[in-house]
Amino acid sequence: GPMAQDFYAAFGLGHDDKHINTVDIDGVNMLAVQALEKRTRDLQAENDELRNRVGELESALLRLEAVVLERER
Repeated sequence: GPMAQDFYAAFGLGHDDKHINTVDIDGVNMLAVQALEKRTRDLQAENDELRNRVGELESALLRLEAVVLERER
C-alpha cells in the first residue's frame, strides 16, 4: 500500500514496496530514537550555553548601570 511504498522510497528497505518487514521498521525506529536523543542533548547544551551567556550579559549590564549611576551623583 501507499505507506509501504513511502517507507521503501524513504529507506530502501524491504523486499518490495508492498510490505514492511517488522525488523526493518524496528531498525528505523531505533535510529529515529537515537537521532532524537542526540538532538535533545545538542539542544540542552546550546540552552545551557545561552543561559550562561545571558547571565554574563545581565551581570555586565548591572555593572554598567552601577557605573552610570555613580557618575550621575
